Amino acid sequence: MHMESEKLLQWLKETVNYQSEDIPKESIPYFLALKEKLQTVQEEEQRVRGELAFIKAAANAMPNPIFLKDEYLRYVSFNRAYREFFGVEEGAYIGKTVGELPFLSEKEKIQFHNEDYVVLDRLTSVKYETDFRSAEGRSRESLYRTQGFFVEETGVRGLVGEIVDISGEKETQRELARTLKDIREKTQELQDQKQLFHILVSGTKDIFVMFSSQDYSVEYVSPNIRELLGITAEEVRKDIRCISATALDLDQKLLAAQLSAIPVGGSFRILNEHVHQRTGERHWYNKTVYRFLIDEEDKFVLVMSERTAEMRALNQLKIAMETAKSANEAKSNFLANMSHDIRTPMNAILGFSHLLGKEAENPEKVLDYAHKITSSGQHLLNLINDILDMSKIESGKTTLNITEFRLSGLLEDISVVVESQAKAKKQSFEIRTDGLKVDRIAGDKTRIQQILLNLLSNSVKYTGEEGRISLVVSEEKQADGRLVHLVFQVSDNGFGMTPEYLEVIFDAFTREQNSTISGIQGTGLGMAITKNLVDLMGGTISVESKKNVGSTFTVTLALQNMERAGVDASREEQRGYPQAEAQEETMQGRRFLVAEDNELNAEILTELLELEGVVCDVAANGEIALQKLRESERGYYDLILMDIQMPVMDGYQASRHIRMCDHPDANTIPIAAMTANAFDEDVQKALESGMNAHVAKPVDMEVLKATVVKLLRRNRG
Repeated sequence: MHMESEKLLQWLKETVNYQSEDIPKESIPYFLALKEKLQTVQEEEQRVRGELAFIKAAANAMPNPIFLKDEYLRYVSFNRAYREFFGVEEGAYIGKTVGELPFLSEKEKIQFHNEDYVVLDRLTSVKYETDFRSAEGRSRESLYRTQGFFVEETGVRGLVGEIVDISGEKETQRELARTLKDIREKTQELQDQKQLFHILVSGTKDIFVMFSSQDYSVEYVSPNIRELLGITAEEVRKDIRCISATALDLDQKLLAAQLSAIPVGGSFRILNEHVHQRTGERHWYNKTVYRFLIDEEDKFVLVMSERTAEMRALNQLKIAMETAKSANEAKSNFLANMSHDIRTPMNAILGFSHLLGKEAENPEKVLDYAHKITSSGQHLLNLINDILDMSKIESGKTTLNITEFRLSGLLEDISVVVESQAKAKKQSFEIRTDGLKVDRIAGDKTRIQQILLNLLSNSVKYTGEEGRISLVVSEEKQADGRLVHLVFQVSDNGFGMTPEYLEVIFDAFTREQNSTISGIQGTGLGMAITKNLVDLMGGTISVESKKNVGSTFTVTLALQNMERAGVDASREEQRGYPQAEAQEETMQGRRFLVAEDNELNAEILTELLELEGVVCDVAANGEIALQKLRESERGYYDLILMDIQMPVMDGYQASRHIRMCDHPDANTIPIAAMTANAFDEDVQKALESGMNAHVAKPVDMEVLKATVVKLLRRNRG
């Protein structure tokens, strides 16, 4: 007991400055109990200081500004990010209210004070987006949030606030994960701050882990790790490598090497995709590891921030860039092809036009040059039509104009066109029907004719002289008689195609390159247009070919059987096509009103019509044409040729005004659109405006004559 008294006396002198040399025996138990209690308090104080140091380190490691206020709305603490954001010195403004912050405007001071009062009084929260001006003077879009709290165990009341910079989120339309708020309180409020810290962590999509740098033993895990990664905090405490196991592309050995390379006070960042261990969902996380000395112990703090929305936006941007790059390459290829294909006929047109001037006195050469200019011009027109057709198809603006027509009439029209082409090359051409029982059908006659003429024209083009070309039309048997399934087979014994070219034959701007066909002109769009039109009609197209043997194209289309429907043939399309009834004497002595704003076009048309014995009055726009008709006598004009795109009043408006005016011929005089607006919707729009027919520019006189004769005879009848 004596030795114990001596030790106790020495402890009292050192600890509480106890000076007496004697300790009453009855006081020894009391002092021993006091010593034990003080030692316990010192140990608890040491533990609390360690936890406070961790919280301070974690708080200062977080990138977002936070602040803490007491029940009198006075600032208790700011974290490092807050001080750096607003340029506040450490310890400055502690104990002051928001009204004393110089970096806020008066309006902001009043707004934040009123909000804080309500939040604290009702223990509620507010969250909204606003702008804050940082210390460097830059305005940042931010998410501002405050939360009131009350700790029943200690009676502590206050509020915590955070500012999250969401400028990047606004720019990339994503929601940045809100980071945790650093908390720094007085020592006696440490437990309450720790509880508040856990509350804040649970409400975010960020994960916090603190572990030792020596053995990687885990000292803290944010409770939301189960929700975000599908692993429990207990699993992480047992082995921190279970976090790495959720990553798709993380080398754990590399991770250990990276950790050891982080200097004290430094950090390391890596971006990985992680798989939720329960749901299988994939999310991207930006992992930042900070290294600190806490009470002379080397610690790591891992912060995992979700970046899924950001990575998705980045991937979408990459896809968009690749698409734009492909589109740019396609544009370059298109321009290169078109430059070559347009310049070829233009070179012929300009060259032979120049030769015409040189050989004006030689009738044979003039006729030869004129024929070649016409041929080159027609080729250029076909090229332009192909480009426009392809453009409409690719933009999704191509529509079908379904009308009733006779299959026999379609085949007759095709025969007239192809026979003349085949005769020029001394080829034989025939059309055969195999067991056809249906003649009246409904579909887009113009597009079907375009498909067949594309295939047949190619057969003529790629078959040598005295070759054979055929079109065989048959009908597939179907249970449903409301539809007729027609099979069109175009065959030739021409040059044929290689297996390699057959794989890309329906791609735009593709032509087989060999010495046999190198001199044949073409855009490389015909087959692409044909394939797209067949697809638009819900049909199929296939090809079989063998080099130097020939080719066979098979098109299958399902069309409406109008004979089964019991409906009479309604109307043919009202475009202008050459017909046998076109006779020159029917135009002789007629007077036409021509609405055309282009002087050169008007001059050409007038000259051509005068050669047919027609007298022309030219109006520079629709309004003048309307006025000329109003001022004319009954029957003065036999027909009106109406351009569409004209100043003052266009062709559509002029036609409507003519049909509504009080002239005796207003409702009966034929009006034919004569325009470069040559798409199906243009034809329909012309008919809806009161016109009777449509002739596309550049004008084919045979087409124009046939159309005019038909209109004049109809009007006379």
